Amino acid sequence: MNGMTRFRPIAVLISLLSLTACGGGGGGGGGSPAPRPGDLDPSFGSNGKVVTEFFSGRDAVSQAMAIQADGKIVVAGYADDGVSDDFALARYLPDGNLDTSSFGFGTGKVTTDFAGFSDHAYALAIDDNDRIVVAGRAWNGTDYDFALARYNASGSLDTNFGSAGTGKITTPFYSGEHDWALALALDADDKIVVAGYADNGTDVDFALARYNSDGTPDTSFNFSPSCAPGAICNGKLVTDFSGGGDQASALAIDGNGKIVVAGYADNGVSDDFALVRYNADGSLDSSFAGGTVTTDFGSDDDQAYALAIDGNGKIVVAGYDTDSDFALARYLPDGSLDTSGFGSGTGKVTTDFAGFSDHAYALAIDGNDRIVVAGRAWNGTDYDFAVARYLPDGSLDTSFAGGKVTTDFAGFPDHAYALAIDDNDRIVVAGQAHNGTNTTFTLARYLP
Repeated sequence: MNGMTRFRPIAVLISLLSLTACGGGGGGGGGSPAPRPGDLDPSFGSNGKVVTEFFSGRDAVSQAMAIQADGKIVVAGYADDGVSDDFALARYLPDGNLDTSSFGFGTGKVTTDFAGFSDHAYALAIDDNDRIVVAGRAWNGTDYDFALARYNASGSLDTNFGSAGTGKITTPFYSGEHDWALALALDADDKIVVAGYADNGTDVDFALARYNSDGTPDTSFNFSPSCAPGAICNGKLVTDFSGGGDQASALAIDGNGKIVVAGYADNGVSDDFALVRYNADGSLDSSFAGGTVTTDFGSDDDQAYALAIDGNGKIVVAGYDTDSDFALARYLPDGSLDTSGFGSGTGKVTTDFAGFSDHAYALAIDGNDRIVVAGRAWNGTDYDFAVARYLPDGSLDTSFAGGKVTTDFAGFPDHAYALAIDDNDRIVVAGQAHNGTNTTFTLARYLP
């Protein structure tokens, strides 16, 4: 099947205009109650929300985010320049203003074109030298390839990275088929690990590539001495679960250097949460339930889009379940569900916002081991940003506005796709909001 038909629509990222209750709170001017956990942070942007256009009247969507050591917020996605979509980055000061003094040649924004057509960024990480690594997809004239770009701290392309000093790289898996990079992490050696999916002409599989710090393929990853040119080895690998369509959406590297990847796999009837753990050389880690794990929530599709590893090595995964509710699962380091400490003995938790189509796309764990998840929730008319916070046992944290909040920006669909927690445990969420004409980079920050 065609990989493009399986991938979730990515069109609207974050909305930050008004906070509506799912137990959510208000903040306030004179006479209002003091701000509470889960309220929008009034010190950020305009009453807790930030909206950024790249090209007037044209769509821009933020898909990924990271917070620098100095508190600046880097967001990546794509922007339509009137001809095509390009990689788009923006950097914000801790107060939500664009960083016009030191990023993007005085604009706070950067766009990057690969080949003139529909280049989308879905993941980013910041290395120890404050260089920004971004991954996504780029059009090669026939189909999509994995695409990476690395930027200096100023937002300029890093000419020490990629092909012929361009700062950019593209990687195909199967000739003439679509390959999308959706997740990225840096290992202890600043090697770049990227995951997504590759279309083999019949269906799509988990796909990973690892690059050296200069952007060259790391040929020690999935090494084969007989690897033919263009074959999937020596820097690349694919993993098939059961012959259906499988997509990797999130990845993390654990304290032992093992690569944990989450997404979903087709079981022949519907999709299930799917996890793989690889050894550092790219081989499947047999100590992790044989290397691959799937988890079913119900009879319809269950899809995972986010992943984090807690301080005990437990793996928390979030997405949505059969009933289109937020769905979380926590796994022990051996790959088994954490039935003793999470989700009332099941290892799984689901959360409904308003009875229809609630999808979780991002996840982070704060300094108190609370699990914060962001995505979208249906408000009866359209979608709003949705955030839920859970205690370490998987129960909703009722101190956080009852456990869940939704935020509307301008009365149109708003989707949150990225989440980060700053040093003050404030929750920053990014995605897209629609203003009635086009979509924009959209951020909201919530009090802890």
